[in-house]
Amino acid sequence: MKKSNKSRKNTQTATTTRVKRLFSALRTKKWLLPVLAGILILVVGSIFLVSWVTRPKKPGIAFYRVPENLVAILTRTADDFASTAETGFAFLTLDDSRPLKEQLEKQKNRISILFAPAGQAAAGLASDVHAPAGRVRRLLPTTIRNAGATGKNAYALPVLLDHFELAWSKDILSRNNATEPKSIPDMLEIAKKVKTRRVWPIICAGSRDRDLLLLVGTLLHTQYGLDAYMDLVTELRNGSNFDTILSETRLVDVLEALLSWRRDRLLHPQWLEMTGEDLSAFMKFDNAAFIFLPLSARREIDPKIAEKYASIAVPPEVQASSYPLTAPVYAGIRLRNELFADTAEQFLYSLVQEDTQSLLSRETGLAPANAKTTVPDKQAYDVRYWAAASRVLVPDPATAAVDDPARIASFAEEIRTYIRDGGKLLKQ
Repeated sequence: MKKSNKSRKNTQTATTTRVKRLFSALRTKKWLLPVLAGILILVVGSIFLVSWVTRPKKPGIAFYRVPENLVAILTRTADDFASTAETGFAFLTLDDSRPLKEQLEKQKNRISILFAPAGQAAAGLASDVHAPAGRVRRLLPTTIRNAGATGKNAYALPVLLDHFELAWSKDILSRNNATEPKSIPDMLEIAKKVKTRRVWPIICAGSRDRDLLLLVGTLLHTQYGLDAYMDLVTELRNGSNFDTILSETRLVDVLEALLSWRRDRLLHPQWLEMTGEDLSAFMKFDNAAFIFLPLSARREIDPKIAEKYASIAVPPEVQASSYPLTAPVYAGIRLRNELFADTAEQFLYSLVQEDTQSLLSRETGLAPANAKTTVPDKQAYDVRYWAAASRVLVPDPATAAVDDPARIASFAEEIRTYIRDGGKLLKQ
């Protein structure tokens, strides 16, 4: 022990001696201090110059999982705003196949505003954003504005709404003396009544992950309530495997119902392979009585064909007080990037003003978020009305739970596999 203490003392003494010699040398060579100071200034200056040269020259606008027509009109609107504000914007389209947060970590200094669907990917940024001002949020109905919040914390400004609807053939139901259904059992009774060789009662473009997941989520909350929907969201968020999800939620009941519809020849046997083009063809030749599809998909169909079908919100079986509406929301998010903060805020808020909302709705076919905006047609008007009157707006359950597009796609494929394998009846 004594030897160790002595060794430590010798080391400290040697270090002190070297430091003294260094300062002595610096005093002797007076020219060395200015040289070292100059080098330090040069290094600091170089760092500052690089940061200045590489800093963004314009506020950046990024798009993540946003439809092309919405990207186009937002880009054009930003350019128009820039011409009057004497500024400009840089545009960046993020990779929709990768998680949002990992992309923003590399790009956040370039991005002032992000447009994305409300859901887990966007909500996960809540601590890294500037909350929209209350006076601006009040332009939107309460339920719509709350789509951009987690609890009491607002993180995004809703701009436009999509909707998952039930479209029904005016001609087919009229020929069978039927009116629009008021519940899922009501729809099934009408479906049995209108079924013929050339008319399939129910179809959906199940090959599209979006449509499939929207259908499953909508049937879940309309048949079993918001709590059942949230149970599924929780299991997905926790990373539970598919078997656990089936055992812990009402998802299995929804999938078994879809299988029973198919067995009863109410739901088309190839619905999991159907595309948007298939829906359009069935509608054109009056071959389907009921069609589950998003409003955005309806807008892609020839208007002369689409107008043959009336659209309604999927009718609930549960009490209206617990009824959410499946209405995916596209929102603007102002990131915590102090560069161009004022310009970014002014542009984002301009998007929910009445004139701009009318333009965005007309160009995309989506419903406006502003409560007073003039809408282009009945479909957009109805969606905004249903949204304002509902308890809460929800996207598909996977988007609500997961910030990983690959995981969302995998979940959709697990649902298809379960249905193709015949569900639990064939496994017993």
